[in-house]
Amino acid sequence: MRGFPELQAERLAARRQAALAAVRAAAARAEAEGARLIVFGSLAGAARRFHARSDIDVALDGDAARVLKLWPEIWCDLNGAGFEADVVSLPHAPASLVERIREDGREPRDLV
Repeated sequence: MRGFPELQAERLAARRQAALAAVRAAAARAEAEGARLIVFGSLAGAARRFHARSDIDVALDGDAARVLKLWPEIWCDLNGAGFEADVVSLPHAPASLVERIREDGREPRDLV
């Protein structure tokens, strides 16, 4: 019989996989619209950083007008998949945040 720690680990792994699927779908939408989606925060870090209440942090990069049009669609897609989402528009973000995202961000296809 599985104990609570095993059950909790299984559910967390399933939630992480669902989050990865959601960001990959969002990345495909962004790419179709001529933008790029970058994942940062706990989902982009080592699996041990992602926890049961983790949100999804993503940034959209590309033409400023295109990113502004796409931003609410990506936010709705990620929230509709059951995750709280923070969506950053890189063309409109403060330079310090842009630098952090460019240093620590990851492509959705590179996440496991």
